[in-house]
Amino acid sequence: KEYYDKGSYIKSSQLYEELIPVVKGTDRAEDVYYYYTWSEYYLGDFLISQYHFKNFTRQFPASPRSEECYYMNAFCYYMTSANYRLDQTTTKNAIKEYQSFIDAYPESKRIDTCNILIDKLRAKLEKKDYEIVKQYYKMDDWKATIVSTKGFIKTYPSGVYTDEMYLIL
Repeated sequence: KEYYDKGSYIKSSQLYEELIPVVKGTDRAEDVYYYYTWSEYYLGDFLISQYHFKNFTRQFPASPRSEECYYMNAFCYYMTSANYRLDQTTTKNAIKEYQSFIDAYPESKRIDTCNILIDKLRAKLEKKDYEIVKQYYKMDDWKATIVSTKGFIKTYPSGVYTDEMYLIL
């Protein structure tokens, strides 16, 4: 814990990782796993910490830290969400995880933040779909343009680019 408190997350992560099997099933297991997960997060390894935050909520569902870890699981997905030009699987997963958090903790003080981040993620998906329609339009692929434009309007009826999509149709 001294390494963790000093910000030496590499050392604390390594030590906590070795302690996890030793303290499993004891009163100290929750603390060790919690600080290990945060050490990984502070090292910037969002994929690993996402997994461990989610796993923490499964292993310690009655913990007072469970809500925080559930939220951080979704936030790690948010942090790994790719640029709109790339594959958006993690973006969609982040939205699902935030919605799952909202469903599990409807009274949480983090709900407003979740909704703001979901809106940002949806804007990224909308931008990607908009760029796809534009690309079909530039290529003069009229069938694909019409189909993707209709899909866009159906998916984002009040989106930023919806008026432009109506002009394309």
